[in-house]
Amino acid sequence: MSDYAYQAFVNVPMEIVQKIGNDLEEKLGTQLVLNCDFLTASELEEIRYRFNVALRELIADSAKSVEGYTLSSGCIMAIARYLKNHKKIDAIKEFRSATGTGLRDAKDFIDRFGMGHDGATQFMKMFK
Repeated sequence: MSDYAYQAFVNVPMEIVQKIGNDLEEKLGTQLVLNCDFLTASELEEIRYRFNVALRELIADSAKSVEGYTLSSGCIMAIARYLKNHKKIDAIKEFRSATGTGLRDAKDFIDRFGMGHDGATQFMKMFK
């Protein structure tokens, strides 16, 4: 995504702008270029508004809820990676950090899946 586009989105964390820009570029199959030098103030405000609406929709779509636990897609991927690599403690830490659950509840939840490829696969299926 062009550096120009980043300038248009004040008060939006850079990593979110990059993620959304990259996702849009991938879906559209082209690079997004936005040259702010040619935008009026009202056009820039309209872009900000539309970007914030799209951002809220993307965040809502990327979060998955199961059994009262809501995890972002990034958190789901991280936990699955930990399970696959037999890093149970890291998986529990990630789950606790994302959900705010206590150690016992987090451990019980993660223990249900087991370690290795099979555990990671079971975990991912639960959040699909």
